Amino acid sequence: MDKTRRRMLQGGVAAASAATFVAGCFEPLNRMAKGLSGSSGEKPAHPIYGNAPAPEYRVDLATGDLEINEDQRMAFTDCYRCTTQCGVRVRIENGTDKVLNVRGNPYYPLSSDEHLDESVPVRDALQCVSALGNKGQENRSTACARGNAMIAQIDSPHRALNVLKRVGPRGSGEWQTVSFEQAIEEVCEGGDLFGEGAIVGLRTINDPDTPLDPNAPELGPKTNQLLVMEATDYGRSALLKRFAFNSFGARNYGHHGSYCDLAFRMGAGVVMNDLNNNAHTKPDFANAEFALFIGTAPQSGGQSVQAPGPDDCGCARQRAGICRRRSGAERIGCEICAGVKLGACAPGY
Repeated sequence: MDKTRRRMLQGGVAAASAATFVAGCFEPLNRMAKGLSGSSGEKPAHPIYGNAPAPEYRVDLATGDLEINEDQRMAFTDCYRCTTQCGVRVRIENGTDKVLNVRGNPYYPLSSDEHLDESVPVRDALQCVSALGNKGQENRSTACARGNAMIAQIDSPHRALNVLKRVGPRGSGEWQTVSFEQAIEEVCEGGDLFGEGAIVGLRTINDPDTPLDPNAPELGPKTNQLLVMEATDYGRSALLKRFAFNSFGARNYGHHGSYCDLAFRMGAGVVMNDLNNNAHTKPDFANAEFALFIGTAPQSGGQSVQAPGPDDCGCARQRAGICRRRSGAERIGCEICAGVKLGACAPGY
C-alpha cells in the first residue's frame, strides 16, 4: 500500500476515534470545564469551604455554648427513600424553604450505634453530633447514600410533574404531556393508544361474571386480568387495596413486600423450618471478619444492613492494635490494616 494512502487512512481512523470520543464524553467534559453548577473559574465564597452553605449552628468547644444560625432551621423527620423509614435531620433555608442537606437523626437507632433517648433535649443532641469532646466523630449520626439523595424528590429537574404518554416507539424516549382526564379516559376505554394496535381498557375486563378460562376455574373471572402493584406505602396502600379488591373486584394486588423482603424471609423460613412465621436472622457485622454482599448495596438502604455510625472495629482494633477509620460507615468487607485481616468499614456517605 502507498505510504501516503496509509497515512491518510491512519489519520482518518484517528480523527474518527477522536470525534467519537468527544461526542460520547461531551457532557462530562462540559461539566469538567464549567463545573456542575456552572461556577468553574469563579472565586469561591470561602478558600476552604468553597460555596458550601453556612453551618446551621456553631458550638463553642470550650464552653459547649450553641450559636444557632437564624437563617436556617432543622426539621426532624423520616426518610422514605426505602421502607426502613430512618429518622433524619433535614436542614432548611429560611425564606426560601430550600432543603440544603439530609443528615442522620441521633435519636434514631439505625443512625448511630449509640442513639439518644427521646427525652434528651435537642440542644444536647446538637452538641452530641458536633466536634465538642470529639463526640460527633466517635458516634456520628449519618444518613445513607439513598437518604442523602432524598433531596432529589423535591428539586430534581427530572421529576415527572405531569402525566406523560409515550408517542414514539418503545425506547425512543419520546413523550407528551396529557391531562389526568385524558389519561383516565384512555386507561378505562383502551383503544389504539400508541399506534401499535388496540389495547384493552379496564372497562372491557371489568367482568366479574365471565370466567377467565372455563377450563381453569381457579383463575376466577375476567376481572382478575387486572394486576395492581405499588412500590411501597406512601399513604396510598389503603386506597389502592380498596380499588383493587372492593371496587374493581380483582384479587391480584402486589405490595412492596411481595417482591422484596418476602423472598428473603421465606428463604430463611425454609432454612429454619418455620414458614408460618418466616423466622429469619440478622447479620452479626460486629463479629464478622468478612462479609460478601450479592445483589445489594448495603450503604444505600436500610433494614438490618444499615448501621452508618462510626467504624465498629473494636474487636479488630484489640487484635491488631490499629484500624484505619472511615467516617460515617457501615461495617462490611475486609481490609488489610497493619498487616492483619480485620472487619472494616465501607466508604463514608
